Amino acid sequence: MKNYNKKFILPVSLLLSGLFLASCSSGPKREAIKAENLNTELKNSEMIDGKSKTGIDQDNNVMVSEQTSVMEFMHNLENEVRMQNDELYGTPDLNSKGLVGQLKDCYRKNPKATAGEIPQLPAEMQTDLADYKKVFKKEKSEGSTTDVGFNEKGQLVRNKTEDLHLRVDRFQKIKGQLQANKVVVEDKLADCKAAAASTK
Repeated sequence: MKNYNKKFILPVSLLLSGLFLASCSSGPKREAIKAENLNTELKNSEMIDGKSKTGIDQDNNVMVSEQTSVMEFMHNLENEVRMQNDELYGTPDLNSKGLVGQLKDCYRKNPKATAGEIPQLPAEMQTDLADYKKVFKKEKSEGSTTDVGFNEKGQLVRNKTEDLHLRVDRFQKIKGQLQANKVVVEDKLADCKAAAASTK
């Protein structure tokens, strides 16, 4: 059983500040996050919920402290992105059409409706959301290395290590693109339904 006491815990504010800088700047390459011993203790602290607490810091400032494990942060982010993708583009394995499928159906039923171009995710973003983990090949790119070999237990594995900044940045960009595409598709779907209603 894993020893979860050894997980790296980073304040959400630290992660979010890194994301803000990434989205607003294309300047010098940032260094990878270093695991450090953080002083997260607050005097006279009281829990707000399972992750947040109020208390007094070393400078006698009343503070709110919130902590999230890096694993939980990434898990939630990637799940949210994949759910947004499924909602928009559907899940063929589950016979889910998504909003894009609904839009295509509307166009087929109403040939007089102006179809226009349906926004798609760039190819590289689609690759990130695909089930590429089953592909066994060695890769090396900026901030990421993938190897195939034996782990410490003698098991043959595909091992991928990646800079946390790069992975978070990538999924945040996919999330933003999905949100933008959803707005376009919803507008087109509303126009198509309105055109269909006007012909009745």
